[in-house]
Amino acid sequence: MSEIEKKIYTTTGLYSSILRFEDHVHRVFPNYPIPDIPGMRDSSFESEFRVLCKGKIWSEVIGKRLNSAELNMSFILWVRYIPLNILKYYFPAHLKYATILLSEGVGENYTMDIADVLILPPSLDQNILVDIGRELFMCSGDFSEGWEPRVEFYKCMNPEERRCVAWFLEIYGQCRASDFTPRGLEYFKQNIEFWKNSSLPLSLFS
Repeated sequence: MSEIEKKIYTTTGLYSSILRFEDHVHRVFPNYPIPDIPGMRDSSFESEFRVLCKGKIWSEVIGKRLNSAELNMSFILWVRYIPLNILKYYFPAHLKYATILLSEGVGENYTMDIADVLILPPSLDQNILVDIGRELFMCSGDFSEGWEPRVEFYKCMNPEERRCVAWFLEIYGQCRASDFTPRGLEYFKQNIEFWKNSSLPLSLFS
């Protein structure tokens, strides 16, 4: 197989995987019941979120509105300030929009930001946390100080939902492999394993 043929085969396989993933997101994350969105703190971010999402099923809000205007901030803000049950309900809209952008080769900052927030700490060793933050280009703040909301988000999902996240990260890794150093890639693969097999050692974080 020539290099051109290999590239076409790889691209076709990736596109097929993305299409299957998008269908899978709809099977794993239900549209109903829609969570109620109560009044939250008086901030422009939370007000914009309320306007976008209140009363809508998650599949209705897929698209550039998820990262426009006041919502165009790091996804870690969603994880930190949106109640977990509401965050989890609208999260698949982010997953699907991110994979659409990956398939088109655009939206680099947005897709990186989603993947960034899905990085989990393997331990509370400060040296490891700092190294992970450095290797994986963390853009949502100091990983050694900001792991708690990530772990809580992980804990609120069931194993099937976590496997869906792992699939997204595999797609992201395939599209953006050149971004990683060998050491960073090993951290990233370990993180996928946590999501795929629910193997994050939660006893360390209780």
